[in-house]
Amino acid sequence: MPPNERRLRRARQNPKNVRFSELVRIYEDHGFTVRQARGSHYVASHPSSPQNMAFPRQNPMKPHYVRDALNIIDQLGI
Repeated sequence: MPPNERRLRRARQNPKNVRFSELVRIYEDHGFTVRQARGSHYVASHPSSPQNMAFPRQNPMKPHYVRDALNIIDQLGI
C-alpha cells in the first residue's frame, strides 16, 4: 500500500490522532495547495473546488479539521 493511502486510512480510522504535518501531507497528496494565511492558520485550496479549507497549526489536530479534509477529498473524488 502506498504511503499516501496508508496516511489516509490512518486518518479515517482515528481522526483524533493526526498531527499537523500529516494533515498537510494528506492535502498535498490529493492535489491541494497549502499556504499560511495569518498567524498560526493555514489554508488548503484545490483548483477544482471553490471552497478553501482553513485550519490552525496544532498537535494533535482537532478531529473536525481532519473529518472536514476527508469529506472534501471524498466530495471531489480524488
